[in-house]
Amino acid sequence: MCDYNIEDSIRLERENWPRADKFYLEHLCQNPKRFVRVDYDKHPDIQRKDIDLVILNESDKLFKISEKKRDRDWEDILIEIYSCYSDKIGWGMDSKANKLAYYLPSSVVILEMQPIVEIMRRNRMTEQIDWIDFRKKNIKVEIDGNTFEVPEIKARNQHKETQEVYHSLSICLNRQQLDKLGIKYQWYTNEEWKNKKVV
Repeated sequence: MCDYNIEDSIRLERENWPRADKFYLEHLCQNPKRFVRVDYDKHPDIQRKDIDLVILNESDKLFKISEKKRDRDWEDILIEIYSCYSDKIGWGMDSKANKLAYYLPSSVVILEMQPIVEIMRRNRMTEQIDWIDFRKKNIKVEIDGNTFEVPEIKARNQHKETQEVYHSLSICLNRQQLDKLGIKYQWYTNEEWKNKKVV
């Protein structure tokens, strides 16, 4: 189990904004009609939909982006199943974003969000993991007819105002598993994304 501090997470995400904005403006949408970051305090309703950034491109295509920042170069994608076990499902089950942007120290990963949400919901992932399973490092899950052994992450969180402790539960899918499930992604090193157009 790891400790998770929401204030530290927000700080890390904001520190990553210049890098993220450079990526979006150079490779996702060079001349946006709108480019709006969601303020945590002013727009909690949008934040609850797991949307961190809204971009409207030149062709009026709307990107609703969920941003995630990890502090190590993990070779997998973490997907939150419970944000507060067992009362509240995580963003992997109900995000309203259409793009998922993962920022690792040496790479950027862009995924389509809704296929992930659809797959997690279709396979009833909340019913496949529970508190007892977290005595183990990995668990086996059934996803679209595939049996995967996946890492599971249990994070200890604390509400800023109430100091109440709660836990989030997540699983991780590696590239081979993403490929087998047909989840499209673009995984670029910092050097690669500077020279490639993301579509």
